[in-house]
Amino acid sequence: MILLSSQIKKQNRNFGTIGCGLLAAGALYAVTGLGNGLAFASSVFPMQQFNVIVLGTPNTSDPSAPRTSVGTFYDGSDIQGNAFINGSVSGSTFAGHGLPTGATTGLEATGGITSTNVDVNSGDVVLGSTSDEPSFNSNGTLAQNSTQPATDLANFTSALTNASSQWAGLATTIGSSVTTDNNSMNFTIPTGAGNFIVFNISASNFAQNDSIEFTNLGANQNILINVAGTTFAEPGGINFNGNSTIADNVIWNFNSATSISLPSGFYGSILAPNATLTDSSTITGDIAVANINSVGEIDLASPTFATPLNAIPSGGPLPVPATFGLVSAGAIALLAGTGLRKRVRM
Repeated sequence: MILLSSQIKKQNRNFGTIGCGLLAAGALYAVTGLGNGLAFASSVFPMQQFNVIVLGTPNTSDPSAPRTSVGTFYDGSDIQGNAFINGSVSGSTFAGHGLPTGATTGLEATGGITSTNVDVNSGDVVLGSTSDEPSFNSNGTLAQNSTQPATDLANFTSALTNASSQWAGLATTIGSSVTTDNNSMNFTIPTGAGNFIVFNISASNFAQNDSIEFTNLGANQNILINVAGTTFAEPGGINFNGNSTIADNVIWNFNSATSISLPSGFYGSILAPNATLTDSSTITGDIAVANINSVGEIDLASPTFATPLNAIPSGGPLPVPATFGLVSAGAIALLAGTGLRKRVRM
Protein backbone atom coordinates (compact mmCIF):
# COMPACT_ATOMS: atom_id res chain seq x y z
CA MET A 1 0.00 0.00 0.00
CA ILE A 2 1.33 3.45 -0.81
CA LEU A 3 0.95 5.58 2.27
CA LEU A 4 2.07 9.18 2.37
CA SER A 5 2.69 11.34 5.40
CA SER A 6 -0.87 11.86 6.58
CA GLN A 7 -1.59 8.16 6.71
CA ILE A 8 1.09 6.96 9.07
CA LYS A 9 -0.26 8.40 12.30
CA LYS A 10 -3.68 6.85 11.89
CA GLN A 11 -2.10 3.59 10.81
CA ASN A 12 0.06 3.71 13.92
CA ARG A 13 -3.00 4.12 16.08
CA ASN A 14 -5.01 1.39 14.38
CA PHE A 15 -2.38 -1.16 13.45
CA GLY A 16 0.47 -0.79 15.92
CA THR A 17 3.24 1.67 16.53
CA ILE A 18 5.89 2.27 13.90
CA GLY A 19 9.35 2.58 15.35
CA CYS A 20 10.57 6.07 16.08
CA GLY A 21 13.97 5.11 14.78
CA LEU A 22 12.63 5.43 11.23
CA LEU A 23 12.72 9.18 11.68
CA ALA A 24 16.30 9.36 12.87
CA ALA A 25 18.11 12.48 11.68
CA GLY A 26 20.90 12.07 9.19
CA ALA A 27 19.65 8.83 7.64
CA LEU A 28 20.56 8.32 3.98
CA TYR A 29 17.83 8.38 1.35
CA ALA A 30 19.68 7.55 -1.87
CA VAL A 31 17.65 5.42 -4.26
CA THR A 32 19.29 2.16 -5.23
CA GLY A 33 18.25 -0.70 -7.46
CA LEU A 34 17.77 -3.94 -5.57
CA GLY A 35 16.75 -7.01 -7.51
CA ASN A 36 13.61 -6.19 -9.46
CA GLY A 37 12.46 -3.26 -7.34
CA LEU A 38 13.35 0.16 -5.99
CA ALA A 39 14.67 0.58 -2.48
CA PHE A 40 16.19 3.22 -0.24
CA ALA A 41 19.19 3.15 2.02
CA SER A 42 16.70 4.22 4.67
CA SER A 43 13.19 2.80 4.92
CA VAL A 44 11.82 6.32 5.40
CA PHE A 45 11.00 8.05 2.13
CA PRO A 46 11.13 11.88 2.40
CA MET A 47 7.42 12.27 1.67
CA GLN A 48 6.77 10.07 4.70
CA GLN A 49 8.32 12.70 6.90
CA PHE A 50 6.89 15.96 5.52
CA ASN A 51 3.54 17.02 4.13
CA VAL A 52 5.31 19.64 1.98
CA ILE A 53 8.85 19.50 0.58
CA VAL A 54 10.38 22.33 -1.46
CA LEU A 55 13.78 21.44 -2.90
CA GLY A 56 14.77 24.64 -4.70
CA THR A 57 15.56 25.36 -8.35
CA PRO A 58 17.84 22.85 -10.08
CA ASN A 59 20.94 24.03 -11.95
CA THR A 60 20.08 23.51 -15.62
CA SER A 61 23.71 23.39 -16.76
CA ASP A 62 24.77 21.01 -14.01
CA PRO A 63 21.89 18.99 -12.53
CA SER A 64 24.26 17.52 -9.94
CA ALA A 65 25.10 20.98 -8.56
CA PRO A 66 23.39 22.22 -5.37
CA ARG A 67 19.94 23.68 -5.89
CA THR A 68 19.21 27.35 -5.49
CA SER A 69 17.02 28.05 -2.48
CA VAL A 70 13.64 29.53 -3.27
CA GLY A 71 13.67 32.51 -0.89
CA THR A 72 10.45 33.51 0.85
CA PHE A 73 7.09 31.95 0.03
CA TYR A 74 3.85 30.60 1.50
CA ASP A 75 2.53 34.11 2.08
CA GLY A 76 -1.00 33.67 3.36
CA SER A 77 -1.06 29.91 2.85
CA ASP A 78 -1.98 27.17 5.28
CA ILE A 79 -0.05 23.90 5.56
CA GLN A 80 -1.93 21.29 7.56
CA GLY A 81 1.13 19.15 8.14
CA ASN A 82 4.80 19.90 8.56
CA ALA A 83 7.23 21.15 5.91
CA PHE A 84 10.81 21.01 4.71
CA ILE A 85 11.93 24.10 2.81
CA ASN A 86 15.13 24.92 0.95
CA GLY A 87 15.03 28.65 1.64
CA SER A 88 13.55 31.18 4.01
CA VAL A 89 9.98 31.18 5.28
CA SER A 90 7.40 33.93 5.64
CA GLY A 91 3.70 34.21 6.23
CA SER A 92 2.22 30.75 6.69
CA THR A 93 0.76 28.32 9.21
CA PHE A 94 2.44 24.94 9.57
CA ALA A 95 1.54 21.71 11.35
CA GLY A 96 -1.89 22.86 12.37
CA HIS A 97 -3.17 19.30 12.64
CA GLY A 98 -0.54 17.60 14.73
CA LEU A 99 2.48 15.37 14.18
CA PRO A 100 2.81 11.62 13.81
CA THR A 101 4.06 9.28 16.47
CA GLY A 102 7.82 9.67 16.74
CA ALA A 103 8.04 12.95 14.82
CA THR A 104 9.17 16.13 16.54
CA THR A 105 9.73 18.69 13.73
CA GLY A 106 6.97 20.97 12.50
CA LEU A 107 9.15 23.09 10.22
CA GLU A 108 12.66 22.60 8.85
CA ALA A 109 14.31 25.13 6.54
CA THR A 110 17.79 25.76 5.17
CA GLY A 111 17.21 29.49 5.62
CA GLY A 112 15.55 31.52 8.33
CA ILE A 113 12.15 32.94 9.21
CA THR A 114 11.57 36.40 7.76
CA SER A 115 8.12 37.27 9.07
CA THR A 116 6.22 37.35 12.34
CA ASN A 117 3.26 35.91 10.40
CA VAL A 118 4.67 32.41 10.68
CA ASP A 119 2.85 30.00 12.97
CA VAL A 120 4.21 26.53 13.71
CA ASN A 121 1.43 24.99 15.73
CA SER A 122 3.03 21.63 16.44
CA GLY A 123 6.59 20.45 16.71
CA ASP A 124 10.02 22.02 16.78
CA VAL A 125 11.61 24.41 14.29
CA VAL A 126 15.02 23.63 12.78
CA LEU A 127 16.73 26.39 10.78
CA GLY A 128 19.96 26.48 8.82
CA SER A 129 20.50 30.13 9.68
CA THR A 130 19.44 32.61 12.33
CA SER A 131 15.82 33.69 12.40
CA ASP A 132 15.30 37.37 11.59
CA GLU A 133 11.98 37.29 13.41
CA PRO A 134 12.43 35.82 16.89
CA SER A 135 8.82 36.68 17.74
CA PHE A 136 7.23 34.24 15.29
CA ASN A 137 4.78 31.86 16.91
CA SER A 138 5.99 28.36 17.72
CA ASN A 139 4.92 25.82 20.30
CA GLY A 140 8.18 23.89 20.17
CA THR A 141 11.88 24.53 20.51
CA LEU A 142 13.94 26.54 18.02
CA ALA A 143 17.28 25.26 16.68
CA GLN A 144 19.24 27.83 14.67
CA ASN A 145 22.40 27.55 12.52
CA SER A 146 21.80 23.82 12.32
CA THR A 147 23.63 21.64 9.78
CA GLN A 148 20.73 19.21 9.60
CA PRO A 149 18.71 21.06 6.88
CA ALA A 150 21.65 21.07 4.44
CA THR A 151 22.27 17.36 5.01
CA ASP A 152 18.60 16.50 4.62
CA LEU A 153 18.33 18.63 1.48
CA ALA A 154 21.06 16.66 -0.27
CA ASN A 155 19.53 13.34 0.76
CA PHE A 156 15.96 14.35 -0.05
CA THR A 157 16.92 15.74 -3.46
CA SER A 158 18.66 12.51 -4.44
CA ALA A 159 15.82 10.30 -3.23
CA LEU A 160 13.01 12.29 -4.79
CA THR A 161 14.59 13.02 -8.17
CA ASN A 162 15.75 9.43 -8.59
CA ALA A 163 12.41 8.00 -7.53
CA SER A 164 10.54 10.30 -9.91
CA SER A 165 12.78 9.32 -12.82
CA GLN A 166 12.54 5.60 -12.14
CA TRP A 167 8.78 5.70 -11.60
CA ALA A 168 8.40 7.56 -14.91
CA GLY A 169 9.93 4.53 -16.62
CA LEU A 170 7.32 2.08 -15.33
CA ALA A 171 5.02 0.60 -17.96
CA THR A 172 1.25 0.93 -17.78
CA THR A 173 -0.40 -1.93 -15.91
CA ILE A 174 -1.67 -4.60 -18.28
CA GLY A 175 -5.42 -4.42 -18.76
CA SER A 176 -5.81 -0.84 -17.50
CA SER A 177 -7.05 1.93 -19.77
CA VAL A 178 -7.45 5.70 -19.95
CA THR A 179 -10.32 7.05 -22.03
CA THR A 180 -11.50 10.59 -22.70
CA ASP A 181 -15.00 11.66 -23.68
CA ASN A 182 -16.78 15.01 -23.43
CA ASN A 183 -13.92 16.59 -21.48
CA SER A 184 -13.86 13.69 -19.03
CA MET A 185 -10.86 11.43 -18.38
CA ASN A 186 -11.60 7.98 -17.02
CA PHE A 187 -8.97 5.72 -15.45
CA THR A 188 -10.18 2.11 -15.51
CA ILE A 189 -8.54 -0.43 -13.22
CA PRO A 190 -8.68 -3.98 -14.60
CA THR A 191 -10.74 -6.54 -12.74
CA GLY A 192 -8.52 -8.66 -10.53
CA ALA A 193 -5.68 -6.15 -10.52
CA GLY A 194 -3.26 -6.10 -7.61
CA ASN A 195 -2.78 -3.29 -5.14
CA PHE A 196 -0.48 -1.16 -7.31
CA ILE A 197 -1.54 0.17 -10.72
CA VAL A 198 0.43 2.39 -13.11
CA PHE A 199 -1.01 4.79 -15.70
CA ASN A 200 0.93 6.94 -18.17
CA ILE A 201 -0.71 10.06 -19.63
CA SER A 202 0.37 13.30 -21.28
CA ALA A 203 0.05 16.68 -19.58
CA SER A 204 -1.51 18.18 -22.73
CA ASN A 205 -4.26 15.55 -22.81
CA PHE A 206 -4.79 15.81 -19.08
CA ALA A 207 -5.25 19.58 -19.33
CA GLN A 208 -8.05 19.19 -21.88
CA ASN A 209 -10.32 17.45 -19.39
CA ASP A 210 -12.18 19.03 -16.50
CA SER A 211 -13.61 15.81 -15.09
CA ILE A 212 -11.69 12.86 -13.62
CA GLU A 213 -13.13 9.46 -12.77
CA PHE A 214 -11.67 6.19 -11.50
CA THR A 215 -13.53 3.00 -12.40
CA ASN A 216 -13.12 -0.20 -10.36
CA LEU A 217 -10.80 1.44 -7.82
CA GLY A 218 -10.71 -0.70 -4.70
CA ALA A 219 -10.16 0.67 -1.21
CA ASN A 220 -6.81 -1.10 -0.93
CA GLN A 221 -5.50 -0.25 -4.39
CA ASN A 222 -2.94 2.44 -5.07
CA ILE A 223 -2.28 4.30 -8.28
CA LEU A 224 0.82 5.91 -9.75
CA ILE A 225 -0.02 8.29 -12.61
CA ASN A 226 2.99 9.42 -14.63
CA VAL A 227 2.21 12.73 -16.34
CA ALA A 228 4.58 13.45 -19.24
CA GLY A 229 5.25 17.02 -20.34
CA THR A 230 6.99 20.17 -19.16
CA THR A 231 3.90 22.17 -18.19
CA PHE A 232 0.48 21.42 -16.76
CA ALA A 233 -2.25 23.97 -16.15
CA GLU A 234 -5.43 22.80 -14.49
CA PRO A 235 -8.30 23.58 -16.88
CA GLY A 236 -10.18 26.02 -14.67
CA GLY A 237 -10.92 23.33 -12.14
CA ILE A 238 -11.15 19.55 -12.14
CA ASN A 239 -14.26 17.75 -10.94
CA PHE A 240 -13.15 14.52 -9.28
CA ASN A 241 -16.75 13.20 -9.33
CA GLY A 242 -16.93 11.97 -5.80
CA ASN A 243 -13.47 10.42 -5.98
CA SER A 244 -12.03 12.78 -3.38
CA THR A 245 -10.85 9.73 -1.46
CA ILE A 246 -8.22 9.20 -4.16
CA ALA A 247 -6.04 11.54 -2.14
CA ASP A 248 -5.34 8.41 -0.12
CA ASN A 249 -4.55 6.31 -3.16
CA VAL A 250 -2.94 8.36 -5.92
CA ILE A 251 0.50 9.80 -6.61
CA TRP A 252 0.80 12.14 -9.60
CA ASN A 253 4.38 11.96 -10.85
CA PHE A 254 5.34 14.98 -13.00
CA ASN A 255 8.88 13.86 -13.73
CA SER A 256 9.68 16.27 -16.60
CA ALA A 257 7.48 19.18 -15.52
CA THR A 258 8.91 22.62 -14.80
CA SER A 259 5.56 24.39 -14.25
CA ILE A 260 2.31 23.19 -12.64
CA SER A 261 -0.70 25.45 -12.06
CA LEU A 262 -3.57 24.32 -9.82
CA PRO A 263 -5.98 27.24 -9.32
CA SER A 264 -9.10 25.31 -8.31
CA GLY A 265 -8.25 22.41 -6.05
CA PHE A 266 -6.64 19.02 -6.55
CA TYR A 267 -6.66 15.55 -4.98
CA GLY A 268 -3.71 13.20 -4.68
CA SER A 269 -0.06 13.58 -3.77
CA ILE A 270 2.26 15.36 -6.20
CA LEU A 271 5.89 14.51 -6.93
CA ALA A 272 7.46 17.09 -9.26
CA PRO A 273 11.07 17.66 -8.17
CA ASN A 274 11.89 20.10 -11.01
CA ALA A 275 8.64 22.08 -11.14
CA THR A 276 7.32 25.33 -9.76
CA LEU A 277 3.87 24.67 -8.33
CA THR A 278 1.37 27.53 -8.22
CA ASP A 279 -1.82 26.99 -6.27
CA SER A 280 -4.57 29.27 -5.05
CA SER A 281 -7.07 26.77 -3.73
CA THR A 282 -6.78 23.48 -1.80
CA ILE A 283 -4.53 20.54 -2.52
CA THR A 284 -5.34 17.39 -0.57
CA GLY A 285 -2.22 15.24 -0.41
CA ASP A 286 1.53 15.51 0.11
CA ILE A 287 3.70 17.48 -2.32
CA ALA A 288 7.38 17.52 -3.21
CA VAL A 289 8.36 20.22 -5.72
CA ALA A 290 11.23 22.52 -6.69
CA ASN A 291 9.46 25.82 -5.92
CA ILE A 292 6.03 26.85 -4.76
CA ASN A 293 3.81 29.90 -5.06
CA SER A 294 1.04 29.10 -2.64
CA VAL A 295 -1.77 31.27 -1.37
CA GLY A 296 -4.03 28.30 -0.83
CA GLU A 297 -4.20 25.38 1.55
CA ILE A 298 -2.41 22.05 1.50
CA ASP A 299 -4.48 19.48 3.35
CA LEU A 300 -3.82 16.00 4.59
CA ALA A 301 -5.79 13.08 3.29
CA SER A 302 -7.70 10.83 5.67
CA PRO A 303 -6.31 7.30 5.24
CA THR A 304 -8.53 4.36 4.45
CA PHE A 305 -6.21 1.39 4.12
CA ALA A 306 -4.22 -0.74 6.47
CA THR A 307 -1.17 -2.40 4.97
CA PRO A 308 1.64 -0.92 2.85
CA LEU A 309 2.89 -2.00 -0.51
CA ASN A 310 6.30 -3.51 0.12
CA ALA A 311 7.96 -2.40 -3.10
CA ILE A 312 7.38 -0.88 -6.50
CA PRO A 313 8.80 -2.88 -9.42
CA SER A 314 11.52 -0.98 -11.22
CA GLY A 315 10.32 -1.63 -14.77
CA GLY A 316 8.25 -3.67 -17.16
CA PRO A 317 4.48 -4.15 -17.30
CA LEU A 318 2.73 -5.01 -14.07
CA PRO A 319 0.87 -8.31 -14.36
CA VAL A 320 -2.75 -8.90 -13.43
CA PRO A 321 -3.71 -9.95 -10.83
CA ALA A 322 -1.25 -9.25 -8.01
CA THR A 323 1.52 -11.60 -9.05
CA PHE A 324 4.29 -9.06 -9.69
CA GLY A 325 7.57 -9.65 -7.88
CA LEU A 326 8.74 -7.69 -4.88
CA VAL A 327 12.26 -6.94 -3.79
CA SER A 328 14.11 -9.69 -1.99
CA ALA A 329 13.30 -10.22 1.65
CA GLY A 330 16.66 -8.79 2.68
CA ALA A 331 16.15 -5.52 0.80
CA ILE A 332 14.81 -2.45 2.50
CA ALA A 333 11.53 -1.77 0.71
CA LEU A 334 10.90 1.55 -0.95
CA LEU A 335 7.67 2.06 0.87
CA ALA A 336 8.24 -0.36 3.69
CA GLY A 337 5.90 -0.52 6.62
CA THR A 338 4.80 3.07 6.52
CA GLY A 339 4.45 3.82 2.82
CA LEU A 340 4.39 7.45 1.75
CA ARG A 341 2.17 9.30 4.30
CA LYS A 342 2.45 10.53 7.85
CA ARG A 343 0.12 13.09 9.41
CA VAL A 344 -3.63 13.03 10.02
CA ARG A 345 -6.37 15.52 10.80
CA MET A 346 -6.80 15.97 14.48
